[in-house]
Amino acid sequence: MIDTFEFTLNNPLTEKQLDMIEDVDFDHTDHIWFHTKHGKEIEFAKVRHGKWIFGSTLGHSWMKCSECCKSQDGQTLCFTYCPNCGAKMDK
Repeated sequence: MIDTFEFTLNNPLTEKQLDMIEDVDFDHTDHIWFHTKHGKEIEFAKVRHGKWIFGSTLGHSWMKCSECCKSQDGQTLCFTYCPNCGAKMDK
C-alpha cells in the first residue's frame, strides 16, 4: 500500500515546510515526487549505500548488490552504483 498526501511549498522553503518533508515517517520513505506549478514532475530519492558481494557458480563469476540482492555479471565491476536500485557502492 502506498500512502500519499499533497501540500504546497514556497520557494524558498519555510522551516515549517522543511519539517513536513523531513517528518519522522521520512525515515521509511525512499522516494518523494514533487510537481511544480507548471506541471513538471521532480523526483527526490534517498541515497542508498551498498557494496558488491562477489561469488562464482560453475566457473561463472557474478556480483550481487547488498541492497537489492540482484545479481550482475562481472562487467558491472566498473559501476560505482547498482544499475537496478541505484545504491551507491561505497561501503
